[in-house]
Amino acid sequence: MWLTLLVLSLGIDTFAMSVGLGAGGLNRSRWLRVGVIFALFEGIMPVLGLLLGGAAARLVGQWGDRAAGVVLLVVGILMIREAVSEWNESLEELQEEAEERAERTSNMTGISLLGAGLAVSIDELAAGFGVGLSGAVERWLPIVIAIQALLLTLLGLCLGGKLSARFAERAEGAAGVALLLLGLLLLFGYAL
Repeated sequence: MWLTLLVLSLGIDTFAMSVGLGAGGLNRSRWLRVGVIFALFEGIMPVLGLLLGGAAARLVGQWGDRAAGVVLLVVGILMIREAVSEWNESLEELQEEAEERAERTSNMTGISLLGAGLAVSIDELAAGFGVGLSGAVERWLPIVIAIQALLLTLLGLCLGGKLSARFAERAEGAAGVALLLLGLLLLFGYAL
């Protein structure tokens, strides 16, 4: 149950970024490449997080669940903070940003593509760390995250021209709230 919530919250964030890229005018010929890069980064980062979290769990012992809760709380708060700061931007600023993004992303390749893959997967690293801290290591988790990343990236790119930038920001906020709630559950002793 909790892993489903975790995967869904991470998927919402990926979807939100992809909507932004789609709204920014990313060429259709690049969509599959972006989806594969996002899937690779989002599949690898939780593995690194799980390894680091597992090592940290040995240090914190019985406090692993609570430490994992703190990690997920922090990630959730940071995601919400970022979304709220973007919500406060005016519609005119959002349109200017979308036009600038369109120029930057229309032919996303090389370093910019790798940078976007890294940016979208940082929360997967933190989430993997939290899961590793809790001791609930599921070997299938990175595979599921990678598959959902590919599918939601392609869906977000496809719908990007139809959905507003405001939608993407609200989706990112929703992902942050889900991680925050999961962190609170862990912090207050609800075992995963």
